Amino acid sequence: MQNANDAKMNAPAIDLFDTGDQLCFQFSATSSRTKVEDTIDTSIANDLRKKYDRLMFLMLAEKTSHSKPFDTRGHFSFDAKTDIIDIDDLLDAI
Repeated sequence: MQNANDAKMNAPAIDLFDTGDQLCFQFSATSSRTKVEDTIDTSIANDLRKKYDRLMFLMLAEKTSHSKPFDTRGHFSFDAKTDIIDIDDLLDAI
């Protein structure tokens, strides 16, 4: 994983990335639906799908349960149940 801001200051939509696994992460203290939608929209607007096929979120606060699917306009698959994690999920995985 690499810090996206090392490659480009204030990198849009992402904080960490791994081009080998085509994975990128957004860290957020806000777990609202609006935050997730805005990040998805920004990643689409910046054509991040050319480098990454998976966008994940690490919520620094307790994650919110999202029952309605997110619209990625067919640019990539996104499942809130597996692609939005919080610190507890991270610690469980270690």
